[in-house]
Parts: sequence; C-alpha cells; structure tokens
Amino acid sequence: NLPLDKIVEFQKELAACGQEERLFSELIIGLPHETKESHIEANRKLIDSGFEIWNYNLHLLPGTEMDSKESRELFFKKIGWRLHSNAYGVYDGEKVFEGQETVLETSTLSRDDFRYFRFYHFLQQMMWSKKWYYDFLMFLKIKKVHPVDFFDEIINKFRKDTGEMGNLYADFMSDYDELESFETFDQLKEFWEDDNNFERLSDGNYGKLNMLYTYKIVLDHREDFNNLVMELLEEYAKNTELDIDIKAAADILKFQDKKFVKFDENLNVEYETTDIFEYDILQWRQSGYNSLNKSSNIKYRFLLSDINRKTLEIQLQQFKSKNLNAALRNMSVYTDSRQFFYEVDYG
Repeated sequence: NLPLDKIVEFQKELAACGQEERLFSELIIGLPHETKESHIEANRKLIDSGFEIWNYNLHLLPGTEMDSKESRELFFKKIGWRLHSNAYGVYDGEKVFEGQETVLETSTLSRDDFRYFRFYHFLQQMMWSKKWYYDFLMFLKIKKVHPVDFFDEIINKFRKDTGEMGNLYADFMSDYDELESFETFDQLKEFWEDDNNFERLSDGNYGKLNMLYTYKIVLDHREDFNNLVMELLEEYAKNTELDIDIKAAADILKFQDKKFVKFDENLNVEYETTDIFEYDILQWRQSGYNSLNKSSNIKYRFLLSDINRKTLEIQLQQFKSKNLNAALRNMSVYTDSRQFFYEVDYG
C-alpha cells in the first residue's frame, strides 16, 4: 500500500535502469461513499499518472463485513446476480453454474450511474488499458482533450446513433440489464439452464462483456467505431479553440489499425505487412509523444517478432475455435495484450 507518488518514483527509477515496466491499478465501483464524481476523478488521476486501469464491480463475498446485514441496509440499495466468468459446465449430466452477488445501487450511486459506468469501463479498458486506441488518446490528451471526458462524449454519441454503433450499444446494455442483474441466484440458474441460452455459453457467444465487445468492435465494427470517434473529434475542432489536426488523427487511427495482428477466419496469422503514412508516427511515439511531424510517404513495416509468433501459434492451437471472438478472448485472459500487436520499424 505505497502512496501513488512513491510508485511513480519507483517506476521512473526502473526505467532509468533499463527496466521499462507498465504501471497498473485496480478500482472497485460500488464501495461505500463512492460517488460518480469521485470515481471519475480516480480514473482521471490514474490516467494522468500513466497507469493502466482495471475497474471492477463490487460483489459481496459471504463472511465479509460488507456482506453483513448492517452494511447491506446502510450502503447497498439494490443487489443483483450474474454468472461468474466461465464458471459453468455439465457434470454427470447436470448443468452447474457459479454466480456473483453484485452491487447495482448504493446510497451514493444510482442505478443509472452503474449503467453509465458499465459502458464507460468497457471503453476505457479497450481504448486505454488494452491499448487498442492508446496512441489516439495520447494525441487527444496532448491537445487538452482528456480521455475521461472523451469517453463521456463517446457514450453520448453511442446513445444517439441510429446505425451499427447504436445497435452495438443497445446489445451491450441489454446484456448488462438482463444477464448481470438477476434478482436471485435461482433466476440466474433457471435462465442459463435453458438449452437456447446455454448454447450461447457453449458456442462462445457470451462472456466477459468488456472483452466480448472489444473484439466485436476490433473484428467486426472497427471502421464504424473509427468513424464515430473521428466525427466526435471533428466536432471538438469545430466547436472549440483547440488546435486539432484532423488529418494527423486519421493517420494515427490508420497506424493503430495496421498494428493489430491480422487473423483470417481459420486463425491463420499474417506475419508481416507494410503501409504508407503522411506523419512520422513511429518517431512521435519513440519521443514520448512530444512532436508529430508531417513527412510525405513514410513507409512502415509491421511484423511479428519470433517470440510473439511462437507464442501466438501455440495459443492458436490451444484455443482453436470456429468462433474467432471467443478464441481471442480466451487467449487474452492471462496474457499480455501486446502479443496482438505488430512491432513497427521503417520499411
């Protein structure tokens, strides 16, 4: 339990010794006295300190102080049940499930606050902590648009969208409202015992919502999502006095798309590719995001290192599946997300 400033100091000392370690922290939504504002500010502070952030929903463990009758009556206004991730199976012909009793409303956080943060946490994990849009967010941060504020704008954009992004948002919230908010464990068990619902589990079409919908976007809706964030950025540029280079932002999104390792429907991997860019994004990243220079026709080579190639090949055999989304989710559970990104050099 070291103070934040001491942890950041240690990280800088490690970096000076050539040991570049990433910082991460975990936050729990639903603790007593937490408010919407305090939770957002905690995430803002950690982002400003360079942390990856993993947000969890508070669940009540039997025997703990917060599980007591006094704490429940004092702090927790609504409780629900959800399936513990991958905690199901068929044993001796019987379908068996393990559930979590989670907090859905407290004395200081409304039900709507929890619904808001469910999608907010998904966006932050995908875009910031899992690095799918890290470069883009760093570009915004330098332009005085904080990621925390941009996530809020993205949520509003999703809610108003009448196309693919609006449908994806509706599906996400439907999964949360229906499948993470059962009144009792018996209701949870009854629902998942149904053959049609159980088939969604066995086929890999349901799991942790953050990762399930991350790969929905990465694999199936990347262009729509990129268009949404670019439209939002163009609105920032138009309605504020911020100096935002829209062409540079678009080039950064293209760069991030190219960095993601390409898989075909049979889980075969493309080991190397090249592309041309207008801005020297690689130099910008290597300089600590200090200056982004425009230089015509910069060719980058995107390739897998020998270690990453071997790691992916082993895991693709281990988690082989007809469902690419499910295969990549299983590969993501205990591994570094960097394995899904090509290394980059000048072509």
